[in-house]
Amino acid sequence: MQDSALSVDWKQTWYVDENGKERPYSSNIKIYKFLNLVACEFTYEAKNGQNVDAQIVGLIDNGRFITGRWFNANDPSGYHGALQLRRSGDSQRFEGAWIGLSDTSGVKSGSWLWERNPHSPSLQ
Repeated sequence: MQDSALSVDWKQTWYVDENGKERPYSSNIKIYKFLNLVACEFTYEAKNGQNVDAQIVGLIDNGRFITGRWFNANDPSGYHGALQLRRSGDSQRFEGAWIGLSDTSGVKSGSWLWERNPHSPSLQ
């Protein structure tokens, strides 16, 4: 995975089942890459209406996979979990899954999608 593949604007959406309905949580995501390491920052609106700052740390495997840990940046022992994503052949998206847990909501999981912002500069 070339550095340029992650140096553009991205949008992330993770989905969680809430009372039998899949609810999306979407926001922009900042992605930082160094060698085979990746770190990300994003903010999402929780169901109580408050903004939550979240971070991801992970590894890039074979230039196609991101495997890592996500967590609440202000409370790393709060809601947290793991993720694994696969890069599309055209490098325009990552698709995969997350699993997470907290003391209050138990274990949950769902799909996670990262998409390159179509208005960002070309991936050259």
